[in-house]
Amino acid sequence: MKSGTGASLWLQDIRKSEYILGILKTTAVFGVIVYVFYGSFAAAPLLIPVWFLYMRDWITDTVKKKEQQFREQFRDSIQQMAAALKAGYSVENAIREVSRELVPMYDKDTRIRREYDRMAHQLDMKIPAVSVLEAFCRENRTGGCRRLCECICSCKEKRRRQYYDHPKCSQNHQRENRYREGDSDNDGIEKNWNLKSCVQFLF
Repeated sequence: MKSGTGASLWLQDIRKSEYILGILKTTAVFGVIVYVFYGSFAAAPLLIPVWFLYMRDWITDTVKKKEQQFREQFRDSIQQMAAALKAGYSVENAIREVSRELVPMYDKDTRIRREYDRMAHQLDMKIPAVSVLEAFCRENRTGGCRRLCECICSCKEKRRRQYYDHPKCSQNHQRENRYREGDSDNDGIEKNWNLKSCVQFLF
């Protein structure tokens, strides 16, 4: 299992029904072992720590499966987003489109569905797409998300330098006052090309 913070992220995705099934499975294995080695269940209370060890192993395995499932779901969603961007969608509309396309693919309780629904809601609240994607990447610390976040940060720094070099921003006080996401004067720097590059970079 990974660090406590990383593990707790995926522990949240284990459903109550899965915990119940895990407890039943662990108890069954524990009971068989006790009976095989001791010929009765009388020694079971003394071996409760062994049950907890088996339960811990089940949780560890389940957490790894949850993370792997999200990696696959994330890859599918990014492929769909890349296709939408190539088709001419803006980043904002591509996120919304992927959110709709995920509905028939995954249950509503899966992490990828929840994350894309949340991103679509944030976009409806006029939060910039780059901020929405950065928050998504920070929340879900898988390899693909980390690479996407690193690429977004790199693109932001690149366009910051490009904007600061713009003739309209030749004076320092203008630079600080004019650079902000959504500023109409830096639309050419803030638009979708950088995020499209980040999404396509993953393939």
